Amino acid sequence: MPDNSDNVCAECGKPANLKCSACKLVAYCGKDHQKNHWKTHKTLCKPFEVAQDLEIGKCLVATRDLKPGDIIMSEFPLVYGPRPHMVEEGPVPCPGCCRLIIGECSARCEGCDFPVCNPDCPGLKDMDKHGHECMILGLRDVRAINGLHDFYRQDALLALRCLLLQNKHPKKYARLMEMEAHLERRGENTDLYKDVENRIVNYLHDNFFALGCKSSKENRVKKFSRIFPRKLYIESAESST
Repeated sequence: MPDNSDNVCAECGKPANLKCSACKLVAYCGKDHQKNHWKTHKTLCKPFEVAQDLEIGKCLVATRDLKPGDIIMSEFPLVYGPRPHMVEEGPVPCPGCCRLIIGECSARCEGCDFPVCNPDCPGLKDMDKHGHECMILGLRDVRAINGLHDFYRQDALLALRCLLLQNKHPKKYARLMEMEAHLERRGENTDLYKDVENRIVNYLHDNFFALGCKSSKENRVKKFSRIFPRKLYIESAESST
């Protein structure tokens, strides 16, 4: 059977929902057929290996010849959220779905008061999107009518979601922290480190973490500097990175 069918078993051709955990390109109707098909699939599965290069750091190296159009990998994002860039004016992303909205004219989240596209936006209750962070953002008991871009900082949400992976999805968080960090260019005393501290850490700490979190601010600065601008899977309303 060919390996290019999305929802049929590669071994018997019957409907299948079990995907190969490594490449997620091949489906099986059960563990037995997945095991039987491995001899055929192993030469096509995950056509790369992770290597460490002295010049460019961690990278992918092909383990076989690849043709134009070959799928190298297919996987879900580790974290979903607005791009970590501060918006000083104009449209901002809805924290539930990343759809661009005009904050001053938009509805507000009933839990944290952040501007949203619609109070019924499914992402607002999704614990992998806005639902979890909303409980932290809701700790602040003040609301804003003017100056929304500075008060409701969507650029800080992705960082918060990364940290929340520690307890909710520890395996995803471990994968995130295994990515190349380039600390020699992003560590203490660098411009990036100072930018992360001033723009992200101070905002979250002063408005939310100081109200309900015990870990130190210094530890958060170091964690954020490792994460940003690490090569995350960041999806916005218009594009993916």
